[in-house]
Amino acid sequence: DLARLLYALEAQLIVYLRPLRLSPQQYRVLQIIAQLEPISVGEVARVAVIEHSVISRTVDQLRDRKLTSKAPRPNNGRVVDVRLTAAGREIVAQIQPVAETIVTAAMSVISDDERVALVSILSKMFEHVTSSEKTNWDGDLIVRKSDRARPLCAKLSDD
Repeated sequence: DLARLLYALEAQLIVYLRPLRLSPQQYRVLQIIAQLEPISVGEVARVAVIEHSVISRTVDQLRDRKLTSKAPRPNNGRVVDVRLTAAGREIVAQIQPVAETIVTAAMSVISDDERVALVSILSKMFEHVTSSEKTNWDGDLIVRKSDRARPLCAKLSDD
C-alpha cells in the first residue's frame, strides 16, 4: 500500500511537471539542490537515495536545460558543486507549493497525532533500510552494504 500511495502522489505531481518537461526524479533533484546548495552530485545521490551515475546524468540533463550549473568547490577543486540557476529556482518556486498542497491534501485524512506517528514510523523504517548492516531476528547478519550489488538470486543460492 505504501508503494501505491507514492505512485498516486507522484501521478498527481506529474500533471504539473509534464508541461515543464520535468520528470519526478528531475524535480526531486532540483528540490534537493534548492534546499542544500551548493551541493556535490555525490551528496545529492546520498540524499535522494539514488545511484550516483543516475543523479549525475539527471544533473547533466538539468544543466543542458540551464536549470543547474556546476563548478569546482572553492576549497577542494576535486569536488564539483551543483547550484540552481535563476530558471531552476523559478521552477522550484512554481512547483513546490503544488507539491506541498498534494501532500497536505493526502495528510488531511489523518489526525495530528497520526501524522506525528506516521513520520516517526517512516523515519525509523528509512534508518533501518539504509543502515550499513541488517540482521534477522536471531541476530544473524543477513545483508551488508557490500552485498547490495549482488543479485538476490545469487544471495539466495549461497544459502
